[in-house]
Amino acid sequence: MSRKIRTMTAIGFTAATFAAIAAPSQAAPKAKVPLSSTLIGEWRVGGTLAGAPGNVHTGNINLSDGSGRLTALSAYDWQCPEESSSPDDGSCIQLRRTSAMDFEAAADLSIAKKLRSAIGSSSVVGEVVDGEGDSVPTALGISAAFTGAGPLTQEAHEQSDPTAGTYTLVVQERAAVGTVTYNGTEIQGVTGHIVTQTRR
Repeated sequence: MSRKIRTMTAIGFTAATFAAIAAPSQAAPKAKVPLSSTLIGEWRVGGTLAGAPGNVHTGNINLSDGSGRLTALSAYDWQCPEESSSPDDGSCIQLRRTSAMDFEAAADLSIAKKLRSAIGSSSVVGEVVDGEGDSVPTALGISAAFTGAGPLTQEAHEQSDPTAGTYTLVVQERAAVGTVTYNGTEIQGVTGHIVTQTRR
């Protein structure tokens, strides 16, 4: 009387099947969701600049997109006794102020990997004040080009949100130097930071 022996292969089990059964399940890594990117810069330069009066120029800029969208510019042109003079000591006369603050205008930003470089631009309606004159609403074209100039830093923070639940907020930041241009006036030697926030 013969016996029929059925192998595992005969009934549909292969080595690959066993491997799949034996391997422990691994959860897929959480995808990174970009939240915002930001370029922050400030300057104080002496000398003559095309399109700007005076011999000393100070200011700051913030271009942000995503959830932190913002276009902000404050630029001041001064006439000082010397190009090395500081407007803070009261010896300078303010010739022009150019400013904008718009929380609805998301800047168009492009950030390289590891924050090695960044470029950004935005168009908003701001104001220009010459001397002690009246504020004049003015369409401002603003752009910035930064190059990373320091080590990349990263911080992770656990966050809780009613909609997103519990997640990790990852903030990357890098010191940078670059150029800012607004309404045709180019400012070189701007110092600042490139910052990104992602959720995972």
